[in-house]
Amino acid sequence: VAVAVEALAPNTATDKNSHDVSDNRKPKTKRLHTTPTVLSVYDDNTSNFVDALSNSLYGDLRSAKFMMPDMDGTLLRGRNGEMVDTLTVTMDADRRDGVKFGESITISWEDKNDDTDDHDNGEDSVIALYCPAEEKNPYKFRDAAKLSQIRSTEKKHAELLQTYGNKNNFDIDSVLLSTKRRRASTSLNTWWIPSFPIIREPTCEFRLWKRSSHSTRNEDASRSSVLTLAGRTGPILLYLSLENPTSIHIALTSDPTQMVVHFITGAIGKPFAEYGVTKDSSTADLTMRAEGTSTTYEASDMCQPPANITEPGKFIDPGQLHTTILTDLVPDTKYTYRVGLTSGQGIVWSGT
Repeated sequence: VAVAVEALAPNTATDKNSHDVSDNRKPKTKRLHTTPTVLSVYDDNTSNFVDALSNSLYGDLRSAKFMMPDMDGTLLRGRNGEMVDTLTVTMDADRRDGVKFGESITISWEDKNDDTDDHDNGEDSVIALYCPAEEKNPYKFRDAAKLSQIRSTEKKHAELLQTYGNKNNFDIDSVLLSTKRRRASTSLNTWWIPSFPIIREPTCEFRLWKRSSHSTRNEDASRSSVLTLAGRTGPILLYLSLENPTSIHIALTSDPTQMVVHFITGAIGKPFAEYGVTKDSSTADLTMRAEGTSTTYEASDMCQPPANITEPGKFIDPGQLHTTILTDLVPDTKYTYRVGLTSGQGIVWSGT
C-alpha cells in the first residue's frame, strides 16, 4: 500500500526564489530487500526498483539549489488536465471528479527550450510530485525521478502488466509502442503511472525541474545541482482522498461472536461499520452498526531512524487508524460489511 511520505523542511534559505540545504544521514543497518518509492520508480542502471531508504536522488535534491521564478504567480498556464506550457496530465479514467487511488494517469511534456545538452540531453532533469499542489517548499516532494528513470519505469510497469496480468484492461501495446517512439524522438515524453498511490491530500502537482547551465562539477566530478522550475501540471484533484477508507482488513478476537475491522482514512471523524447476514452472493441487509475508535502516530513517536526522520523515503504518515468491532455474530454464518467515516453531512462508505 502506498501512503503519503512527509518531507524534511530546509534549515536555511538563500533568498525567496532559492533554497540550499544539506543532510548526510543514511540508514545504518544493511537490508536485504527493497523498499519501493511512492511512485515505484525503476532504474535500468541497477536493474531494480529504486530503494526509497537509500535513494541517491533524494540526497542530491536535498543538497540542490532550486530556482523558482514567479512561483506565487502564473508562471505556467492551465489547470487540472489542461496544457501547462511544458507539462500536461491526462487522467485515463473518463471523469472530472479527480483521480482515484489505484487509477492510472499519464504525464506528458515537451522540450521546447532545452538548454541541457551538457547534461546527457536532459536525462538528469527531474520530475517531482508535490502534495498538496500549493506546496511552495521544493524540498517537500513526495517522490522524484530523473527523466532516464521515468523512461525505465514506464517500460518496466508495462512489461510487468504484460507478464503478470492486466486487471484494469490497460492498452499495453500502446504503452510499449509509445516507449519505442520516444526513443526515436526527444521532443515528446510521457510518464505512464498505472496505479496512482494513496496520498492523503486533496490535490497534487507534478513539477519538471531542469538542470541549468549553472550546475557545476567539483574536483571529484560530482555535480553541484542547480535545478530550475520548467513546468507544472497545475493542481490534480484527488477523489475523496481524505475520507475514502483504505487498507481494510479483519481480525479475530477471543470472543467467537465478534470480529475486528481495521481501516485507514486521512480525515478525522467518527468511524463506523455496517454489517448484516449475507442473503445470497450479491445482497445483504446491513441492519447492524458499530461505532469505532481512532488513533495515529507521528515521527516523534518512533524510536530510531529512518522511521523518525521526516523526509522522502523515511517516515510514512499512517493517516487515521480506525478500529471497529462487529458484535452479536452467529458462528458459521456469512456476513457482509462496509466501513466509513463521518464527513460533513454524511458518511463516505467503502464498498462491501
